[in-house]
Amino acid sequence: MLQLADLDRRALLARTLALVGASAAASACQTLDAVAPLEAGADGGLSARQMATLRAAAGRIIPQTDTAGAIEAGVPERFAGLLAAWASPASRTALVAVIDRIDALPGGGLPFAVLPAARQHELLAAFDAEAMRPSGTFVLAFPSTRELPVDPDYARFKDLVVALYYMSQPAMTEELRYVHVPGRWDPSIPVTPETRPWGETVTI
Repeated sequence: MLQLADLDRRALLARTLALVGASAAASACQTLDAVAPLEAGADGGLSARQMATLRAAAGRIIPQTDTAGAIEAGVPERFAGLLAAWASPASRTALVAVIDRIDALPGGGLPFAVLPAARQHELLAAFDAEAMRPSGTFVLAFPSTRELPVDPDYARFKDLVVALYYMSQPAMTEELRYVHVPGRWDPSIPVTPETRPWGETVTI
């Protein structure tokens, strides 16, 4: 899964392209806007129903709170842009299949996107728990090994949503806090439900 603490902007961009199986690397000076432009109504070749499912699923993975969620940060449109411009055919097929599987979750015959938010959350949480369950299969992830989840394509889908979100302007400026390094070390900082994650290696 994605480890944000060790990634700067360039590494996160490279990680994002790797998740869609890009066959060419982006220049180190390219921005997220250059790789996956945020265009209103962009669908990357997805059907209207698939795009609606993508938006709903992204909104459940990172919902809006007092800061922007995945939908408000434009993650679905950027996701679609990556599928259209960068994804290898195999990766596109796998990621679109994940969207279709989410849409096929038992919603009483209704598309996933039109279900109440609480029902979407319930269905996706159960799907996520099963998909992310350890599979017992290990792969080399230098310098150690990691265990694959039961559904690695869904894990990649979820990773991509999270990566695109944390490369967005709202996440960088509202969700994360920049901590200057080296800075003062305060041990035993109280952690409450209102405590936000702390970004330590953000490079703009």
